[in-house]
Amino acid sequence: ERGHACRLNILSENRPVSALSLEDFNQLYMLVMQVKLSRGAKLPPPESPPEAILAGPNDERLGAATLKKIILRLDVLHKFAYKRGYTSVDPAKTDKPYIEEEDSVPQEEKAFTPDDLSAIFTGFLYSGTDSGSFDLVYPCQFWLPLLGLYTGGRLNEICQLDTEDVRQD
Repeated sequence: ERGHACRLNILSENRPVSALSLEDFNQLYMLVMQVKLSRGAKLPPPESPPEAILAGPNDERLGAATLKKIILRLDVLHKFAYKRGYTSVDPAKTDKPYIEEEDSVPQEEKAFTPDDLSAIFTGFLYSGTDSGSFDLVYPCQFWLPLLGLYTGGRLNEICQLDTEDVRQD
């Protein structure tokens, strides 16, 4: 998050949103598309010129996912500023760039093997042999594997459940 904000500060040359015109917003959207990848490198300070983060001919640019995040943040900031009266530039009038999806390789989902399930469910949590560390266990550590086994749900799906989502048939 801090990196996205820093990039936007640099690209806008630290001008307040009230000082940006429609052309400035459109320029910001276009400049975002030219930002170079800075994997693991520290970003320059916010007072740096835009050229400090723009890609040169041999530089790799940000990926589609990161570009979408930055453009979304700029759009949300612009809409917020417009609603609050900090800018008179209507966000609907800006020319936001279209970003094509990168070809992503779908991850193969792997089911647990019988050995995996045995390793999970023969531990002290499920065998009843308390080795004195049962007090260090959170209820979710007991229930999440059981719910996953029973429902076949993914961990992130099960973790998002509310008590209202569970009912007895």
